[in-house]
Amino acid sequence: SESATTKFSSSHEDAWNFGPSTTWDWTYPTEILLQNLYQVPAANSISIDFSGVQYGSLDVESAAELQLAGNVIFPGNVSLSANGDLTQAYSAIVAANQVDLKSTSGSIGHEDTPIHISMDPASSTNATAASGVFLASEADLVVGQIVTATGPIEVTAAGDFTAGSSDAMIAGDNISLQTETGNIGTQAEPLTIQTETTQLESGTVTDGLLTAAAAGEIYLVQPEGDLRLLSVTTSSSVG
Repeated sequence: SESATTKFSSSHEDAWNFGPSTTWDWTYPTEILLQNLYQVPAANSISIDFSGVQYGSLDVESAAELQLAGNVIFPGNVSLSANGDLTQAYSAIVAANQVDLKSTSGSIGHEDTPIHISMDPASSTNATAASGVFLASEADLVVGQIVTATGPIEVTAAGDFTAGSSDAMIAGDNISLQTETGNIGTQAEPLTIQTETTQLESGTVTDGLLTAAAAGEIYLVQPEGDLRLLSVTTSSSVG
C-alpha cells in the first residue's frame, strides 16, 4: 500500500464533503492478492470483474483444462496456463497489453475454435503447447514464441505479422499463417519459422508443410531442415 495527503482548502471542490481547511491522510492498496485455498469443482465457473482497474497483471494456472467462458479484458499482462487444453467460448476474446498462453499436455484453441486475441501493437504474443496452437488476432500480430511440441500451428490476423524480437519464432509440425489485409514479415525483418517433417518406416515423408496467404508481401525464413510448401499466395500484384 501507499499513503498520500490531500489538503482541502475552502475553495476545493470537495471541501463541502471533507471539510474546508482540513488535511486528510489516505492509505490505499497498490497490489491485491486473491488466493483460493480450496478446490472448486470443474462444473462451477469463476467470474472476476476488474472494472476500474487501470493497470496490473492477471496470472491463471489450471492443473487440468482451462475453459474461458467469456471475455478476458485486462489493462496489463495476461498469462493463462493449463495442464490440459486451453479453450475459449465462441465469440469471446482475450484483450490485454500482452498475452502469454501455455498448455503443458494439450492444445491452445482448436481448429474450429481458435483463441481470439486483441493485443497492444507494441507487445508480443507468446503461446506454447504440446499438441497444437490455434490463434486469431483481431489486429496486427507481433510474434514472440509460438511453439508446439507436436501438432500444427494455425494463426490468422486481421493485420500484419511482425517479429517482436530477434528470437521470435513460430515452430510446429505444420504451419499456417493467413492475413486478408496485411503482410507476413518484412524484407528487412523476415519472420522465422521452423516446420518439422516425419519420415515413416516406408520412407514416406509427412508433415513439415507451410501454408501462407497474405494481401501483401510474404517474407519467411526457415533456418534448419527441409521446407515443404503446401500453398503460399498473395492477393497483391506486387506482393
